[in-house]
Amino acid sequence: MFKHSLLAASTSLLALHHAYAQNTAVQVQEGTDNEASALQIWGTGNQATQTQSGSRNQSDVTQVGANLTATTQQTSVDNWTFVYQEGMNSTSVVSQLGAFNVATLYQDSDGYGHTAIVSQEGNGHRAGLQQYDGEGSWATVYQHGARHGLIVSQTSDNNTVQSSQAGYDNRGLVVQWGHATARVQQSGIANDLRLVQSGDALSSAEITQSGQANVADVDQVGSPMGNSVRLSQRGTANDALIHEHALGAWIDYTQDGTGNELVADQGSAEGALTGSSIGDYNRVVVEQLGENAYLNIQQDGANNLLTATQTGFQQTATVSQIGSGNEALLIQQLPTAGAVASITQNGAGNYTAVIQQ
Repeated sequence: MFKHSLLAASTSLLALHHAYAQNTAVQVQEGTDNEASALQIWGTGNQATQTQSGSRNQSDVTQVGANLTATTQQTSVDNWTFVYQEGMNSTSVVSQLGAFNVATLYQDSDGYGHTAIVSQEGNGHRAGLQQYDGEGSWATVYQHGARHGLIVSQTSDNNTVQSSQAGYDNRGLVVQWGHATARVQQSGIANDLRLVQSGDALSSAEITQSGQANVADVDQVGSPMGNSVRLSQRGTANDALIHEHALGAWIDYTQDGTGNELVADQGSAEGALTGSSIGDYNRVVVEQLGENAYLNIQQDGANNLLTATQTGFQQTATVSQIGSGNEALLIQQLPTAGAVASITQNGAGNYTAVIQQ
């Protein structure tokens, strides 16, 4: 334990700024029962700066390779930070302004170095970041409010995550492999997000949740062309389950209201799904297989249902449901190539089925 800031800083500089090691550690503490440790092993050019004010804060930094930089700041009480960097040229920055926050960072880079920035304001947040072998992945995490949780795991080259959580009890998981980009934003209460982007690809995802108890589960299997998802959920208890596993497929969809549900499975090369569900308890189930399928959906009202399956080449469908209790079934399959269908429902309790085979 270090209880005297000047003594701690002086001791660290004398002991660790050795001519042979060429590493630097600075520890500044104000308050009671704070603990800070910096172990920089055998590398050169490493820098560790730890600042603590308050009580019972703990900061642990371990750096093994060369040119690694770790900066931690803790205020208030009972915060814990653990930073472990192995390899070269990585940078970690952790700021905890509140109480009972936990941040764990692990970076292992063989080249270029990773960057991880975590900012926690409020109480009871949990953030875990893992960036493994690769070249220059970047993760930025911002948590404001209380009791948010986020796990980020990035492997391979040049991944990027930007995450923001505001409110209470939001949860997020982001897993990426290779040249993937994710921007996720949660505001409100108890929203849940899972995003997995796999494959050495240029996949990208932008997911926004605002409200309460919204759920987004997005899985993209990468390709050289990359897949793309833009999902916006506003309101309460909206649910989206998205799976893309094709060349260059993309989704741009909005849910606004209560209890809306989207289930989308795209295996279509350059296939596209766009649209929105506005209102309450609207449901969309989509499966597109083949190439270049396009589906645009507009739901405005309550308890509308669309089931759509497109299997083939260059098939296009447009569906509009305005009102309540409308139901539409659309199936376009091989060998029909270039089929086009349009459905418009206004009112209540209408049923439409279009099948082209």
